[in-house]
Amino acid sequence: MTQSRRKLFFAALLLAHAPILFLSLNKKQNDHRTTTQPLASASKPIEQPQRSKPQPNPTFVEKSRFVAQQFESKQLLDELLEDLLYNTNEENQKLAAQLRNHLRLNPAALETVANTLLDPNTSIRAFANLAMIVGSLEGEAAEDLLLNVYHQFENDPDRVQWAIYAMGTWKQNPAKDDRFSFDERGPMVLQTIEGLATPVFHKIKNPAIYDALVHKIHHSDLDVRLASSLVLRHNLHHPAAYSSFMTQLNDEPSVGNKTIIAEALARQLPKLSSFDQAKTIDDLLYQASFPEAQGLRMKILHPLQAANLTPAQQAQLQTMALQDAEPAIRRFALNVISAQHQTAAEPSPLLLDVAHNDPDSNTRAVAVDLLQQHPSPIRPRQLIPILQNDDAWNVRHSTVEALSELPPDPEAASNALIAVKEAALNDPDPKVSEFALSVLHGLGR
Repeated sequence: MTQSRRKLFFAALLLAHAPILFLSLNKKQNDHRTTTQPLASASKPIEQPQRSKPQPNPTFVEKSRFVAQQFESKQLLDELLEDLLYNTNEENQKLAAQLRNHLRLNPAALETVANTLLDPNTSIRAFANLAMIVGSLEGEAAEDLLLNVYHQFENDPDRVQWAIYAMGTWKQNPAKDDRFSFDERGPMVLQTIEGLATPVFHKIKNPAIYDALVHKIHHSDLDVRLASSLVLRHNLHHPAAYSSFMTQLNDEPSVGNKTIIAEALARQLPKLSSFDQAKTIDDLLYQASFPEAQGLRMKILHPLQAANLTPAQQAQLQTMALQDAEPAIRRFALNVISAQHQTAAEPSPLLLDVAHNDPDSNTRAVAVDLLQQHPSPIRPRQLIPILQNDDAWNVRHSTVEALSELPPDPEAASNALIAVKEAALNDPDPKVSEFALSVLHGLGR
């Protein structure tokens, strides 16, 4: 073999075995490295390099969270609507609190409730409960939803009244979810048929809600007017609401709703100008002069007792106390007059006149009680003739109680004590004599 052929043969042989040689050399190189590096412990495997995970699309995350919220809201809502008729009040209140908590923490989930509220096929009872739950939420989203509901059902009195109540529902202390278990007999508390009881008490700040409600105070449907009155009675600082109440006070055909309006106006008196205060008291006294307005008189009594009455109004009350044909109206006027004289040195002389002369025994007894309530000491010589001569046992009973507060003057106190002893011995009615005896025992201790 020539020299050139020999070179060519070795070159071909080297080229054919090159991969095997490369692997062999590489293996030796690796074996050399393992002898210079410590082996990993069996309990601690060699850490592999971390790979960066691809980040999900933010829009996808938001959509996934929204779908989850919608699903959870739908479950809670279905449970509330399906089981509400079969639960106890306490169970329903817990369901409502759970749904409120979910809506408060997941505002986007309000859309599920919105679809149900805006659906005309939703039963009125489910509608009422959901409206009250949404009404307890703070924020523009809940207010906007209730306004949408209000406008959609503006011609449906059954639904619009609940939308109005919801807009006036108590919203303070927003993190309190257990707010549907108030005593239904409590002040300002409204309860649905399923037992969700929460106060209707809210200072309205949203002009759109305020404007919507002011016009409903004159609505043809009583339930809508009643809802508007109960919600707006806490918002009479708005001039338009005060004006609407003043108009409706005289126009309202329902005695119950008229009473709500009158009470709200009476409680607003200290915040009114002198002119508006005088005008409001005139209208209130006029409404109080109707025999059927007993509830109204009771509701406005305390505010009128502390009001600044004009001389004309004081004279009107005296006429009512002495001349009105209805005893309840006379007693109402006496209570206002008596309170107005609490800071005077003497009680109103009108009280003594009524105590002696009013044809109704209950009114005479009230006059005696009011004389006793005045800060000035009792004058026995004014009351002893009533104890001796009045033919009604309740009047004599009230007189014994008044005389039991012995005046500081020794002679007057002695006369009062003698009169009470005489009643204990000789009063023809056992209720009076026994009471007089108990008074004497009390004085002797």
